[in-house]
Amino acid sequence: MSGVPGAGDPGTLRPPGGTHGRAKQTVFRRGSRSRYPGCSAGGAAQLIRAVIDTNIIIRAVIKPQGTVGPVLRLLRNGDYILLYSDPLLTELADVLNRPRIRDKYGLSTEDIETVLALILLRGEAVTIIRRIEVCRDPKENMILEAAVAGGADWIVSRDDDLLTIREFEGIPVVVPAEFLRRLEEDS
Repeated sequence: MSGVPGAGDPGTLRPPGGTHGRAKQTVFRRGSRSRYPGCSAGGAAQLIRAVIDTNIIIRAVIKPQGTVGPVLRLLRNGDYILLYSDPLLTELADVLNRPRIRDKYGLSTEDIETVLALILLRGEAVTIIRRIEVCRDPKENMILEAAVAGGADWIVSRDDDLLTIREFEGIPVVVPAEFLRRLEEDS
């Protein structure tokens, strides 16, 4: 794979938790930081803030023309704010760097660095403020923790443990198709 489609030129890598470039923060479209997407407290609406399950990002990397491929393109374009925590970013890097994944999908070190740099550049690092133990899999709990810490509008996943919750502390859990449909409606 020569470069990750949708990732663009993210610039210099920065360590998680540092100062990052930001996506545009205010646009004239629906979506907000509130628990009720589409509602904002006066003025122009804010960009949708979402935590996206790492398996969705991985699928977007290995199959950019697939149904979840637009996730990276829309992130690069600044159409939403991806919230991530250090544990989520570490999990993503670990999975993408597995020899089995790299070999099967032809991922180079540059491809992986490009995706991680895109997230650092366009995403927003959040600090976990409390531990959550709702799902059987601790990795799914990391997603909930990041969503709560970052004031997410959406949690995007295909994981059954998360989807059966449907909503966590006012944050809807949706499949990628629903998230992408909402982003299209808001643009």
